Amino acid sequence: MTPRKYTFLVEAKSLGLQVPETLFLDFETLRNNEYKTLLNNFIDQNKALQYIVRSCVSAEDGSGESMAGHFFSSPPVAPEQLTGMVSESFVKNTEIQTNIAPTAKVNLMVQPFISAEIGGVIFSPWKYFTYHFVGEVTAGGAEAAVTGKDSQFFGLSKTGDFTDFLPQENLPSAELKKMVQTLENHFKCPLDIEWCAKKGVVTLLQARPMTRSLQALNTATTAETKTELAFLNKVAVGEWQMGAYAESLGELSPLSFSVLQKCYEESVETFQTLGFKAETFNFLARSRNGQVYENPTTQADFFKLKAWFSPFTQTASEPRFKQKIEKFYTEYQAAKKFSLPTLVAIFQHWQIANFYAQQARSKQKLKAMTWPQEYEVRQELNLDFPALKDRMTWSDWRDTYKQWWLFEYEKLKREVAQNPVLALATIEDLSESAALKTYKEELPFSGLAFPANLTIGTTPTKKLTVVRGALNKAPALVISNPQMWREPFVEKCVLVAPYFDNAWVTQIDKFAGIVLEQGGVLSHSAIVAREKNIPYFIHWKNATTEFKTGDRIDV
Repeated sequence: MTPRKYTFLVEAKSLGLQVPETLFLDFETLRNNEYKTLLNNFIDQNKALQYIVRSCVSAEDGSGESMAGHFFSSPPVAPEQLTGMVSESFVKNTEIQTNIAPTAKVNLMVQPFISAEIGGVIFSPWKYFTYHFVGEVTAGGAEAAVTGKDSQFFGLSKTGDFTDFLPQENLPSAELKKMVQTLENHFKCPLDIEWCAKKGVVTLLQARPMTRSLQALNTATTAETKTELAFLNKVAVGEWQMGAYAESLGELSPLSFSVLQKCYEESVETFQTLGFKAETFNFLARSRNGQVYENPTTQADFFKLKAWFSPFTQTASEPRFKQKIEKFYTEYQAAKKFSLPTLVAIFQHWQIANFYAQQARSKQKLKAMTWPQEYEVRQELNLDFPALKDRMTWSDWRDTYKQWWLFEYEKLKREVAQNPVLALATIEDLSESAALKTYKEELPFSGLAFPANLTIGTTPTKKLTVVRGALNKAPALVISNPQMWREPFVEKCVLVAPYFDNAWVTQIDKFAGIVLEQGGVLSHSAIVAREKNIPYFIHWKNATTEFKTGDRIDV
């Protein structure tokens, strides 16, 4: 099958867009050295002063993942050097694909080199702002924009109903808008576009399905950061930080976050039944750039165990909860349309199963293990309804209800796909008027990167630092492979490990603190640690390599 990197250019030319003349050299032609005559004919037809050779490996724009950016494309070369450059490009890309994409086919594209005044890249649409696209422009050509060399950001509206943001001088805005609209109307998918322009004439150098959007256009100023902090503090005043939720959720549209928020708000009673204080859900907030923040103080209050809760209470309640989970699953009647009450009910049962799974690691492979994110830039998950095993553990129930939650959530995604601007609405007011109001309010913030930690008037309740050589501090005990650990624990050490092995729970009193690379606030070890007032840190990235056994750690 001919790679989309080439077929997209061919189709774009048929739409009337200006694209470079392109010679496609397939794998068999290159492998058998049958391209010299083709090259000579191409040179005779174009009579360009210079040519470039571009990679066109089948894996660069695969249906499942993209290897874009990994392969070699040549600098401009004279016609007499072109044959040698094609041979060199084929050898280099064959070596690369052997390591990262063994089943891929190495093809190449040859084009006349275009000398342009400006050039750049475009990502369309921008996040969930379906009526806008963003890009980078530079006088150094498209390659300089890709590497970020001397480039400037811009944001343009596709329609006259919205204004441009981050406009740039000497930008052929009208021509770029026309090109983007033409490509999107034809390919009907988010696009990654390379272009150049000379005397106002825009040439399309490349169009491919977007594999990732730009993370941020500019860093927020101090004043903008203070404004955003005040915005977040309307939920809960104090410290906000990007943590485990931010890692798993990424950037969420207003609709995505409102769905998650509704699930938590309607599940407060469920968390209380599990033994948590859970008075008010206010430990997550969404910044206007789409980033999810956590408030560790209010999160700790939410998951604080009530005085009456004990491991005995947990065990005594387990059969009743398992019966409830099994009953709900067997009585569910699948419906075609999205139902928020159903989604909330599934979420509640998911959290119960997650609580009792006690961090068991299931080997069950699901089709989707991540949260769905922006509506218009993600393909549908196409999940099957989760099927049960013959014997279901709590870990199995947790994974089943998680997949079921995604299955139900996908129905909403399909509805919103008919009008993508609704991603800017909320589940309480899923209307176009509400979406357009939010659209205008959030667009100026959409390209800003805010700090990972936003704090006002407080300091973190617990902070972990390494104090090398200090006295009277707890020594670190680093265990890289818990399954192989057979030694006794050092009294009052700070355990540093990739995860907490449940076999260690009975010895948890020996630890002065626990630092883990992965885990959950509802895990059995976290609950016991909270009961015993032992500091417990999760999602500490690369903890087992950052710390060494014997480091004196102040908790």
